[in-house]
Amino acid sequence: MEKISKTILYFCFVILITGCSKDDDKANEDTPVADVYVTGTDDNKAVYWKNGKKTILSDTNSSATSIFVTDNDDVYVAGSEGDNAVYWKNGAKTILDTNNAVINDIWVSQNDIVHAVGKRDDLNSSINKSEAVYWKNDQENLLYQGEKAVNILVKNETVYIVGYFKNGEVGYWKDGVQVILPENNVIIVDCHSIHLNNNNLYIAANIITQESAPNMIGAYWLNNNLEELPEIENNSSSVTDITIVDEKLFATGFEKDKDNKSKAVYWMGDAKVILSNTSSRTSGIFAMDNDIYISGYDENEQGIIQACYWKNMEQIFLPTDGLYTYPIDIFVKTSN
Repeated sequence: MEKISKTILYFCFVILITGCSKDDDKANEDTPVADVYVTGTDDNKAVYWKNGKKTILSDTNSSATSIFVTDNDDVYVAGSEGDNAVYWKNGAKTILDTNNAVINDIWVSQNDIVHAVGKRDDLNSSINKSEAVYWKNDQENLLYQGEKAVNILVKNETVYIVGYFKNGEVGYWKDGVQVILPENNVIIVDCHSIHLNNNNLYIAANIITQESAPNMIGAYWLNNNLEELPEIENNSSSVTDITIVDEKLFATGFEKDKDNKSKAVYWMGDAKVILSNTSSRTSGIFAMDNDIYISGYDENEQGIIQACYWKNMEQIFLPTDGLYTYPIDIFVKTSN
């Protein structure tokens, strides 16, 4: 009788474990797997990483500044090679300009239309000046009164481009029409990274005001209204990228202490989160399925800069070849 009871209990246990295992497998199957792409420069060469595996895009002096991955897994990486503005599609290079030019950002819209922005030498200037450029499917367009274009967003066929104007002001172009952003009481300002959420336009900024000087403050424009991000102990801070999740602003950047040491941080609304207490910085941010991904680097005790990204505060290091590696942008999509 005791043997029969033990046998029955054993089979019940096996059935229970097997059922749980199948449920766990089904739960894992239902959970989408994310592919994480990070791009930047390693040993003075343009590279990108997919799930930690590195791809070298050029064997000469080059840099990568932006990455975009389409629904069918075509990988576009933009940047420069020598004096040339270039982008790579699945490793194949396209040169857009050869006049000391660079692509700062790339976007691919429906039907594989490639949008890229950057700068090149002003061919009509006798002094060393640049002009802002927008390329659409390799066709070059000079932006009105533009000196440098830094970021692009395409929404419902409307093209937004952030940049600097030749009169020293900053702003954006909406379908080619110039919009100057108000600077209020700002002494120095730069702008980059644009995001559109429910018709609200966000543009990241770094500013120095009369009150903050000489410290820089991370900030952003919301529908042309300039807002400052919170700082701690009067430290200098900078914003590198922004996104919006559930109507809340997420901004990446870094903060410098009194010894001019930078620490990787991000802001979630008005709350600031320190990602690393070592010398470090963040560069890009991407949100998907309630997860926050942030690219950046961390410097170790030997002074070697280590490429990495953070997923919800968990730091993942990326393989590198050089002593100095600078991840610039990050893109995340569901695996096909």
